[in-house]
Amino acid sequence: MRKPDVVLLSALIWIAAIAGATEPTAEKTDPAPAPETSQGIPLPDRGKIAGKVTQTMNASEYTYIEVDTGNGLVWAAGPATNVKVGDSVETSSGFPMVNFHSATLDRTFDEIRFVSVIQVWSPKSGTAEGASGEINTASNLTVSGIERVEGGHTVAEVIAGRTSLAGSEVAVRGRVIKMNAGIMGRNWLHLSDGTVGPGGEQEISVTTDEVPAVGSTVVVRGTVATDQDFGSGYQYSVLIENAKVTVE
Repeated sequence: MRKPDVVLLSALIWIAAIAGATEPTAEKTDPAPAPETSQGIPLPDRGKIAGKVTQTMNASEYTYIEVDTGNGLVWAAGPATNVKVGDSVETSSGFPMVNFHSATLDRTFDEIRFVSVIQVWSPKSGTAEGASGEINTASNLTVSGIERVEGGHTVAEVIAGRTSLAGSEVAVRGRVIKMNAGIMGRNWLHLSDGTVGPGGEQEISVTTDEVPAVGSTVVVRGTVATDQDFGSGYQYSVLIENAKVTVE
């Protein structure tokens, strides 16, 4: 069997397994051009799907969502995720299928994309949550006894003084209570030091190229940015950007 045939067969087996559906059937259409390896084997598009959820349903261990991207509606299916209509989400572009029939849902989708992760935006905490190995959290993590770094600020001070600190470089010592890797080309740390902001905030988001372990105590040095809107519901009143991270 030729190598491209083996790749196609493997992909079809994976799609059938992830959706818990009958063997997919697709229209005989000319596929859109795809990136190729040096051997000429087509690869899936590696872009993103982002927007608000207009429909959602669960089937076995998987979640199906219809997303309004602002440029049209897109159906996607991925690992079981706690998501509801109105949530802002982001997914990988996934593997597209045409005229896909799900036996579990007894429904045929004109086009659907099977993705490895569905990330849900949480407006209360300013974080992205979802089912993915890229997202690490520490459960029952207590944060206390963290001293202010010399010449630096606490989390609460950065949040409270965000207007005067905007554009300035700050240093903050805290504990990494959560990390989201590879979102919008950067890693997102959620830093807490036990202090509480004027609105009850107990953490601040930090963007960085580095990947400290969840639960570690670190000093971050970066630039304060305010009123940031990255689209698709990703809005921050304050965050620390492009931080250098020192693990202690």
